[in-house]
Amino acid sequence: MNNGKWEFIHNEILSASVLASVRQGVGRPVYKSGTDDSDKQEFRNFLKQKLLEYAEKYKSGKISDDNHFKNIEKLAKEISETYGKILAKDKFGVGKFRIGRTQKLLNLYLKYLWCSGKINEPPHCPFDSIVIGNLDGDIKNTRFTEFDDIDIYKNLVEMARKKADRSSLSEWELNLFNKRNPAYRK
Repeated sequence: MNNGKWEFIHNEILSASVLASVRQGVGRPVYKSGTDDSDKQEFRNFLKQKLLEYAEKYKSGKISDDNHFKNIEKLAKEISETYGKILAKDKFGVGKFRIGRTQKLLNLYLKYLWCSGKINEPPHCPFDSIVIGNLDGDIKNTRFTEFDDIDIYKNLVEMARKKADRSSLSEWELNLFNKRNPAYRK
């Protein structure tokens, strides 16, 4: 694929990853009430830049679970510290980009890069309502838009690995996603 084509596709991937993580939907809002559209756009551009930075860590080879957990925590902290003034407040009155939204942002972007052949298989999959809803036990009631604890995320990973059985999380989630897409059902 030539550079112009990849640049176009890559921009679409960045946009889709960001939009999937900031979509309001059910759960906690992302922005505090009254946030300007220009501030929201600046925030989304910041997220794209962060994705580009973090993706570099995944290009050289396999990333351990511990390093991936640390990357998610660090990214959530960086986003919250930089844009806390426009983000919805947590129970302590602090504007935050939650761990649940951060893992969705990073994991989805890595999935796109992996499926495009740009990186090796990522360590985890994006956890959203579909993936979480396919897990067993009470954890299936977790909303990715609401949780802000890396231990909850670690528990989701553990439960998904049990469900995936011998498949990797990335392959398991990809198959789950494709089975839900009516255009590809046979």
